[in-house]
Amino acid sequence: MSGYHASSPKVCFTTHRMVVRLVHKRDAYRLAGYYAENRLFLNPWDPMHDNSHCYPAGWQVRLGMITEMQKQGSAYYFILLNAQEHEVRGVTNFSNMLRDAFHACFLGYSLGEK
Repeated sequence: MSGYHASSPKVCFTTHRMVVRLVHKRDAYRLAGYYAENRLFLNPWDPMHDNSHCYPAGWQVRLGMITEMQKQGSAYYFILLNAQEHEVRGVTNFSNMLRDAFHACFLGYSLGEK
């Protein structure tokens, strides 16, 4: 690895029930489906989203930006999947990462209704 960060961090945690890994550009359909399916359930806690949050095209753009932030080490976005990686159970992220004398970040997450 050259420089401070790898070009594409690879993080994956696997248990017998769940897989937690960094999102990839190919997750656009999965994320759109998760937010469309859980739109009403997450409404009281989720920030306001435009309709693109429930469509793969909107997530393709968003995932391009997320990939850049992950490469820069300024944010990390994870997808929580069932063990077979067919169903999104939730999402989580570390954003606004500060690395200096004081290390800090924001933690965001949501879990689907199921």
